[in-house]
Amino acid sequence: MKAQILVLYKKGIGKKRIAQILGISKNTVKGVVRTDQAGPSLVVPGKSSSESCEADWSSSIDWEKVREELGHRYATIRCLHAEHAPAGDDYLRFWRELKRSIPTDPAERARIRFQHKPGQRVEIDYCDGIGVTDRKTGATKKTHLSAGVSSFSDYTFGEFSVTQKREEFIASQDRMHYFFAGVLPYLVVDNLKSGVSQAHIYDPDVNPVYIDYANHMEFAVLPARPRTPRDKPSIEGNIGVIQRQFFAETRNRVFYSLGELNVCFREYLKRLNNEVMKDYGVTRAERFATEKPLLKPLPAVAFETAEYRTAKVHPDCHIQVEKNFYSVPYRFIRETRLRMRNLNRHWP
Repeated sequence: MKAQILVLYKKGIGKKRIAQILGISKNTVKGVVRTDQAGPSLVVPGKSSSESCEADWSSSIDWEKVREELGHRYATIRCLHAEHAPAGDDYLRFWRELKRSIPTDPAERARIRFQHKPGQRVEIDYCDGIGVTDRKTGATKKTHLSAGVSSFSDYTFGEFSVTQKREEFIASQDRMHYFFAGVLPYLVVDNLKSGVSQAHIYDPDVNPVYIDYANHMEFAVLPARPRTPRDKPSIEGNIGVIQRQFFAETRNRVFYSLGELNVCFREYLKRLNNEVMKDYGVTRAERFATEKPLLKPLPAVAFETAEYRTAKVHPDCHIQVEKNFYSVPYRFIRETRLRMRNLNRHWP
């Protein structure tokens, strides 16, 4: 391209006309001509000065090591740029060169951009949390971050818990719905055992207790496909934001209780939901306010958590549940298909 510009310019064709012929901007033509008129410089034979500089810059970076570190869970291109690129180097150039150096199939790069309707869908997911330290022993207990986000507005809820067990999983979602002050009709959930008993790309089995909860709240469960984060891009993106912001802000802080950690995180969520988003020019809270009237009302009664078990009927026509015996019809003797449902009232 640069050679063509110089050939046309030396033929006496004006810069504006050259830009029209080659379909480029006039400033690009001016820059090439200005560089040529500045005089010769040390270049690699057969290459322009800019190509030579580009080659020198590229060879100064260990791209193989960069690509290897990019596979790390929390590594970002911006972080790798700061560590491997020369001081003061342009981030965009580093990003383009890295993308060029990673061979990909064009089909793998194809994406579908979802246009989410307001008040339709919420996505939830877990990730590793921030450790809580015991004041007496100094031992650190692992936590998990449970987060939920409206697909339309990106309005975000989250809290830290000690486990991902079914009781905490459902309790966290209860608090999410009360945080939203309503229920969205579709909920996309990751394939953790508390929500999905058996993951499958076409026909997953949803946990029966979770089905009860979904029926109580009146939403449909949409399990994401296994190892397919693109099925829930909103929550994946927002968890990334939380990790880069909140996790980074508190990396040197010690939390001594789960309550202290969650209080700090709630303050962060207020900031996050009230920050202006670059793509929309409004905050998450403002976008959520437009879809909030479309949400279903919260149920008037609390959800009762059920514990399902299968039991074999004894010859005396009884089954045993938690040291208690219950009689059943004699025709079920030695049958194992009986499923018991033990209710526990659950409050958010």
